[in-house]
Amino acid sequence: MNKSVLACVFRTQTSASVVAAGIILSGASLASADIINIQENPAASQNGLGLYTGTIEYNAALFGNQGTLTISLTNTSDPGNGGFLTGFLFNINSADAAATAMLDSATHPFDGVTDEMGNPFGTFDAGAALNGNFLGNGNPSAGIGVGDTGVFEFIVTASDAGSLSANSFISGPAQHNFIARFRGFNDEDSDTVPGMQVPGPGAAALLLLAGLTGIRRRRN
Repeated sequence: MNKSVLACVFRTQTSASVVAAGIILSGASLASADIINIQENPAASQNGLGLYTGTIEYNAALFGNQGTLTISLTNTSDPGNGGFLTGFLFNINSADAAATAMLDSATHPFDGVTDEMGNPFGTFDAGAALNGNFLGNGNPSAGIGVGDTGVFEFIVTASDAGSLSANSFISGPAQHNFIARFRGFNDEDSDTVPGMQVPGPGAAALLLLAGLTGIRRRRN
């Protein structure tokens, strides 16, 4: 093989190595994303007044010990009785006992909280609330009003951050692992309402497809 051919082979192999290295390095910035739909659990509501829907989205870095958690909540309470969603708390279903979630940005003037009491449902790992006080005091009108949506982003740090999912922030060791606080109803009452995961359109479509596939197989 002559020198020009050898040079060409060397350049080709070198380019391939550079591309492969670039792919490997870029993989460090890739993330696995997961999102679920949630809503109030009416059977567990303290006073049966506060209603909400929302999403929990978790983006876990493939490498490292951090992930990004985004929680979106819409206040769907009865407009006739008003009320503001003034805080929410959640547990982190992680094998790391030192796992944390720190509030990084918010559409409403909520402060991040950790190890916060959410009576009557116990203590929670993290969350956000007006004035950093989940049970609340003062004027609740800066909270999420009826028909309004708040979006909150947290930085999650845990040794197993790469294996957590959106469900890790609503299911866990306690009976209720996500709760929302409401204050300022027209009847001057308040409410604390646990949340639960609900099937999203994608999940419902998959279930329907699985059912149709099963029917076709039985017919064949």
